[in-house]
Amino acid sequence: MTDRELKKYTLDFDDVKSVINKRKALKRQETRLRRRLKRLESKYSFLKDLVGINASNTIITNAIKAYFMELGFNKIEIIPEKSGIEDLRLWVDNKLFIIEATGTGNKDNNETKALQIIKHIPSRQRENPAFKVLGVFISNHDNKKPLNERNTKSFDKRLIEFAESYCTITTTIDLFNAFINIKKGLLTPNELIDKLTVFGELKI
Repeated sequence: MTDRELKKYTLDFDDVKSVINKRKALKRQETRLRRRLKRLESKYSFLKDLVGINASNTIITNAIKAYFMELGFNKIEIIPEKSGIEDLRLWVDNKLFIIEATGTGNKDNNETKALQIIKHIPSRQRENPAFKVLGVFISNHDNKKPLNERNTKSFDKRLIEFAESYCTITTTIDLFNAFINIKKGLLTPNELIDKLTVFGELKI
């Protein structure tokens, strides 16, 4: 008798049938888990875009929106680029964050963008008197290099000192690190928001 014939005759034995059914169930479960894992990878793909090499402003802006929505801050909108104002607006409680985002390795461009967000604060405050308007500048700095090879000095000293009086400046890497810390239970979403209200450079 061959092994194949033996399998055929023992197929309906209760103990054999039980193991076969369990194996089938495990295969179905594995398929479901594989699909679920794929969905989770897709769900968190904004993190890859957030720190992407040569990521365009549109990609970074969309990633920032997805980032805050995943943290539970759903009142956020992207402002059309042709408007010539800030890139995003984020409402949290009585605060309105106006956000300028850019991908660059150019420090002069960082200064220009940071100044631009400050320029819009008075207008947004007049339009939203019930909210405290805060400016946030986010840079995907040194963005021609892989994540772990980027310059740890994101902004020059002059811009940091300037920001300490007017706005918050940070990088997409710092936001990335904050998200990892939140998932590890080392930081809460509300604590991140509190950090974004402090003028100067936000490092995480």
